[in-house]
Amino acid sequence: MRSGQPDFFEPPDKGWKKFVLSCLNTPPVFVVSCGRRKSTRAAAAEDLYRSRRFQQAKKFVTSFGTDWYVLSGKHGLLEPAETLEPYDQSITAASLEAQASWAEGVLHRLQHETRKVVFLVPDRYKNALNPRNEPFPRNWEFPFENIDESHHTNLLRRGEALVRRSKDLSVLHHFLMSSPEVIKFKFKEFSTAALPEQGVYIFTDPKEPSDVGEIGRIVRIGTHAVSEGSRATLRVRLRNHFGLKTGEGSHRGSIFRLHVGEAIIRQRNMMREFPYWGSGQDANKEIKLSEQKLEREVSDYLSNLNVFVIPVADRASKNSKRAHLETQLIALCSQDLDVLEQASPAWLGNYSSKEIIRSSGLWNVRDVGVIYKPEKIGSVGWMVKALGGDNVS
Repeated sequence: MRSGQPDFFEPPDKGWKKFVLSCLNTPPVFVVSCGRRKSTRAAAAEDLYRSRRFQQAKKFVTSFGTDWYVLSGKHGLLEPAETLEPYDQSITAASLEAQASWAEGVLHRLQHETRKVVFLVPDRYKNALNPRNEPFPRNWEFPFENIDESHHTNLLRRGEALVRRSKDLSVLHHFLMSSPEVIKFKFKEFSTAALPEQGVYIFTDPKEPSDVGEIGRIVRIGTHAVSEGSRATLRVRLRNHFGLKTGEGSHRGSIFRLHVGEAIIRQRNMMREFPYWGSGQDANKEIKLSEQKLEREVSDYLSNLNVFVIPVADRASKNSKRAHLETQLIALCSQDLDVLEQASPAWLGNYSSKEIIRSSGLWNVRDVGVIYKPEKIGSVGWMVKALGGDNVS
């Protein structure tokens, strides 16, 4: 576990993630509890409360673009735009009679709501909403039940990231399928594909289910020539992955081939048959001949993947647009290893010795798990906007 993270982040709280993604399919009405820290001046309810938890909750619920309310300990249920004077009153300090009247007012405001109503409130507010211990309406839900309030802000931050990433992943899938600027082909057709000199490539596996598109789940993202002065082209990079038309190839020239071959070895328990796989940057003729069978199997696996090339023309550099786009797309799929599309049990990568491949569902290692920055260069929004001409320049 990474230091500083609460223990429910390892493994990720699948219940919270599942809840957040389910809300994307059918956005509910959200109710956000107020906080003690307030502005010193009259303000709209959504601006009056200044705690980190409330501010993060506001970001989370507004990322859905759905209706939401503020739950005030003094005023009950409020529209976000309702103007309030600062106050100091807690419902949990009120008498049972006062709590019952307050709770009835909230119920009255929501009695005709047919959508799911999600209360992002600590247990003390949940208890105050039901002082007589009567059943809640069936469409009310309390995802923070029995979760210490100290964890709420982190969960809300994580939830906001999941929402924004999920929306951008859907946009990415649509863009890959519909944009005339994106080059699309089966990898077996690589030799005849018309490729730009520079670009970012995305491999998808048609055998891997995807909730957001028909092209299969994204399984690898890459680019080429990001070292200063490098002249390598996109075609050369993809050829290293593809190998030869006869099926042979060299995993020592392609980290992608190396990872795939190693997973095949582990899947079939062939460690003794291929003891030198991945050993060194070169090998003698005898070793290479002994590995040809496996190289062909790697080529067979890769040939059935879909390839999408996003043309990006710029100077070779670690700070190039291609480098940013590659990193951002990897982050989109894998931030904090909170993957948006889980690998199926049949995915070959599940046999990899590298935990980061198994956890992320990607044949990538570098940049996996880093933070996706939707407002920065290389994000999906940036890509869609920038690819208005023949390429991103």
